[in-house]
Amino acid sequence: RYNETCIKLLFQNPYTLFAFWDVSDEDEKKFIEKYGQQSYYNSRIYLEVINQTNGKKFEIDVNPFAKTWYIHINEPNCKYTVNLCRKINNETVNITSSNNLQVPTDAPHFPEDNYFTFINVHNNEVAFTLTQKQAINAINQVGTYTIYQTNDDDKTNYKWEYTKSNPSSMENVSSGSRYLNKEECNG
Repeated sequence: RYNETCIKLLFQNPYTLFAFWDVSDEDEKKFIEKYGQQSYYNSRIYLEVINQTNGKKFEIDVNPFAKTWYIHINEPNCKYTVNLCRKINNETVNITSSNNLQVPTDAPHFPEDNYFTFINVHNNEVAFTLTQKQAINAINQVGTYTIYQTNDDDKTNYKWEYTKSNPSSMENVSSGSRYLNKEECNG
């Protein structure tokens, strides 16, 4: 414990944030002096999660003895901040605010001008080349996939593998490269 009033925000993955905080003894004393000891113990403590990208907010009640919390979010690729608050009667008291955190996307990101060369992973032959938009549409049609980036001279190529069913069950598993024509990928 650092005896410092602060809250820090980290991301665990694109759908889970992690907050940790502390409130100094002096700030707790000031709160009790202003609102009274009974109000301090009866107040509701919560995290106000703010998506700064779209302005949406939600609240999470936390245990008064907690100093950490995992926060589940539905929108990756957004900037978030969290306020540690207490609610006394109808008044909200903001204790402290976190850092701003840009949460990463949940999908592969490639520069807009990239082209993708799909390689048959069984024989290493070129299957086809697509624009980024066409490649994303093709991947979305297949299901589970893995893209391997390989650099050859000045060109970047991607090897693509897919699985059509649940690999953990080992039932009806098919994998390898799938040939898609360009019309099937447009959209």
